[in-house]
Amino acid sequence: MSRLSLFPFLKRWKEKATILYHKALKRAFNVVILLFALIFALALIGYNLITIDARTPKINVQPIDVTYNVDDFVTPLSVDASVSDGGNLTFQWYSHTENSNSNGTLIESLDATDPTFTPTQSGYYYVIVTNTNDNSTGNKTASETSDVVQIVKPYKVSFYDANLGFIATKVAGGTINTNDLNSGVTTWYKANESSPTTEHNLTANINFYAIPNVQEI
Repeated sequence: MSRLSLFPFLKRWKEKATILYHKALKRAFNVVILLFALIFALALIGYNLITIDARTPKINVQPIDVTYNVDDFVTPLSVDASVSDGGNLTFQWYSHTENSNSNGTLIESLDATDPTFTPTQSGYYYVIVTNTNDNSTGNKTASETSDVVQIVKPYKVSFYDANLGFIATKVAGGTINTNDLNSGVTTWYKANESSPTTEHNLTANINFYAIPNVQEI
């Protein structure tokens, strides 16, 4: 057989081989695309099956104890916190009669986005920092509680008697019990109040009187 007679055969074989090659390549490409789609679908299903909770915030700087002198200006308590999942942080401040950062009394009417709080009287305080992440597939909130701090804010407490006049000035922080004053007077009134006061939460300097409804001196 001459080379000239083989040429048409070889040409047709090459054309068929080229067609088969492109078909196989196309099928392989389709299989790869299908595999990638299947892997992506499985990954998406797996992601939705995995529970991702909101991250617990990290308190970087704790509030600190402060002891003031009489008539000192009270500065705000503050906390510095951060979170790694892009959630939103809120702050709830609590007061407590004991040195504890649990079961305190929530301080109402504060801006929850403000990490500071100015105490008005002596006592113990702490803050709960909460992270809220609506993109979490599990728990959307997580919280961290700060250390408890003590604020000591003393005030001047003066006592007057209509007969004796001025009796004494005490410096007290937090509360004052008028029975603690050894003056012979057992019933004390705040200015312009008709009910006697025995124990009083101090938020400022205050005068007590042995006779009700007298004007403050």
